[in-house]
Amino acid sequence: MLRRYKNFTAIDTHTVHEKEIIQLRLNDTNGIENFVKNFAKAYYSWDTSKEAIEARTTEISKYLTKELQDLNSDTIRTDIPNSATVTNVLVWNVKQSGTDDFTVAYEVDQQVKEGEQTQAVIENYTVTVHVDKGGAMVITQNPTLVLHKDDNWKIVE
Repeated sequence: MLRRYKNFTAIDTHTVHEKEIIQLRLNDTNGIENFVKNFAKAYYSWDTSKEAIEARTTEISKYLTKELQDLNSDTIRTDIPNSATVTNVLVWNVKQSGTDDFTVAYEVDQQVKEGEQTQAVIENYTVTVHVDKGGAMVITQNPTLVLHKDDNWKIVE
């Protein structure tokens, strides 16, 4: 009895089982949202009396870097003929833009008063918030006006 065998090449194989663990960094954005809302209420509300300007400057210094405080020091002056109050702030989006930085898109509803006339104004802005390891927050970029049409947001340069 004649048996035929084909030439087989045997290859030693070893199966490698790898486990890759991906650790998600889940950020609770409620703190960032509240931080931006409180900042916006202080930043977009003003009166032209010296005391009100000083109070506003003190309040927004809690939120801004030293450089931004210096940059914003004379944005509201006593010779400006209008005042504003914030009626509502809505945070639309919080997006991580770096390891510890977040870009926040928000809407500010204001009542701007000039003389006896009052006008409702609604604008959209973005800011960048830096959150350190201890959870302390600071705004590192001045508010930037944003135009949006549907879901297509465009930063105004």
